[in-house]
Amino acid sequence: SKACGMGETVDARDGEAEDLVHAPAGEGDAGIDALLSEATDGGAARVHAAFEVDTMESLIGRAIDALSGAGGAIGPDEVEHAVSGFAESYARRGDFCGIGHLLVHLKALAPGRPDVRPAVASLDRAMKAADVADRLVEYLNRRLGDDESGVRRFLEGLGADAGTLVCRVYPRVASSRARRLLGERILSLGPASAPLLRQLLVAGDALVPEILDLLHQLDPGNLADDLRGLLASPSPAVRMQTIGLLGRMQGFARTKALIGLLEDPDTRIRRCVLKTLGEAKDGGSVPFLKEWIGKSAFHARESEEKAAAFRAVTTILGDAAAEFLQQIAMTPAPRWGGASANETRRAAIHALRDLGTARAKEALERIAAEADEAVRALAITALRS
Repeated sequence: SKACGMGETVDARDGEAEDLVHAPAGEGDAGIDALLSEATDGGAARVHAAFEVDTMESLIGRAIDALSGAGGAIGPDEVEHAVSGFAESYARRGDFCGIGHLLVHLKALAPGRPDVRPAVASLDRAMKAADVADRLVEYLNRRLGDDESGVRRFLEGLGADAGTLVCRVYPRVASSRARRLLGERILSLGPASAPLLRQLLVAGDALVPEILDLLHQLDPGNLADDLRGLLASPSPAVRMQTIGLLGRMQGFARTKALIGLLEDPDTRIRRCVLKTLGEAKDGGSVPFLKEWIGKSAFHARESEEKAAAFRAVTTILGDAAAEFLQQIAMTPAPRWGGASANETRRAAIHALRDLGTARAKEALERIAAEADEAVRALAITALRS
């Protein structure tokens, strides 16, 4: 007989195979048994013809159970031919759901069943073929149905090679649902997959938010140098997400990247940077923050941004920020442009009030006693609150 009959034209009993797809579980089991009992090769072909996405997992399991539990009626060689035929057919057609389901069932049998080991080897070879990335992209873009578990099983079956293949495929997949499945597999590999994801950050702004979100979840360590290019993205959303990721990192490269964004034209980005530096308690950023605040351009910033800047300094330095804030509050405003400078001084007084420590109170008392009229009354009010 032929090995599996995969290349044959299925005869008039195709209707039974089609009925099998939609049959209740009990009838399906009986149908598989009946088909296989007539002729191993023809039965296997008809069962294969019934493997549709919506019932593929259960059909594969029941077919293999029938093959392996036929009470000696089907010999080991015939079982090997049948399951190897399934494996080769799925691999040839690029049916990755079928490969995934079949692989799980066969690996469960393989330790005690030499007759299914060649089929496992056939699937393993298919999963490592040179064109597997191209074929997986085509499948996910055009043929992915509702059977997500089959794709998951295929990706899990890749083992240590999963990260490389998934990251090659990810930017080429149009479906967000399919990319979600790929992302799940990336996350399951842990921080080791972060360097592969990092290479995808050149894929374009459309996917960068997704990739950054995956990196967020992986907590990949210090990728600050690699992410700096994203800080120049024309998309505020990408810049904002990159700031969030940088905030989870450590080291001077992170500090330098964030400080550079204080010159961003978008005030929302600048406030996000200030919030991130404060929450991270980035002591290395303090000299840069003080220098930035000391520039004349700072006076023209919005009041919310000024407040965010002083809040970042006080969050990082704590009580030690009182002297710096007092110095700003007591510096007289220039004759020209004095209104905006006085707003900065008032923002420093508000920051001292919010700091609320003994040193902050002493600073307010000195401002109330010695500063000019532009801020003295505000300091007195802050002391009373």
